Amino acid sequence: MKVKLSKKFIDSVAYASNGTDIYMDEVLTGFALRVGKQSKRYTLHKRINGKLYRDEVEETLTHAVKSVEPNLGDFNYAA
Repeated sequence: MKVKLSKKFIDSVAYASNGTDIYMDEVLTGFALRVGKQSKRYTLHKRINGKLYRDEVEETLTHAVKSVEPNLGDFNYAA
């Protein structure tokens, strides 16, 4: 689901009852919120040669956005 990831939205999201829910940011491509049964984590999603890679980032929204923005193009994994 694509939404604007704001502090207000993230606080209003309930923990997943089963498995995980993923909320993709509509502003920052590849940035997402993964909500599990007990935690909320920020992740960076990128496809390389058709394979999806996920990388966890900082704990707070402000730190996560600041660390992800300059590195969106540098998301490298050995294929």
